[in-house]
Amino acid sequence: MAQVISEAEVIHEQQNNRFVIAGPTGEAELTYEWLDQKSINFIRTYVPLRMRGQGLAERLVEAGLNWASQSGLQHSTCCWFVEQYQADRQS
Repeated sequence: MAQVISEAEVIHEQQNNRFVIAGPTGEAELTYEWLDQKSINFIRTYVPLRMRGQGLAERLVEAGLNWASQSGLQHSTCCWFVEQYQADRQS
């Protein structure tokens, strides 16, 4: 059975290089790595099975991209989901 996490807050854990949404039985996350002082690479999104289908990955990616933009950071990705999210927004 899916867990409803509709209004959970996206938390930026800078010390862990990730954005996270906590649920009762797990955490959805977007992780990144620093390439240099002004560049990051989004590595991975993950949403536990019971938390899927609620737009959590989209919320994480949006928060990550907004943070990078507001911080004046260049960003790249090796995560297929981030690539797809960006492609969908450009079309």
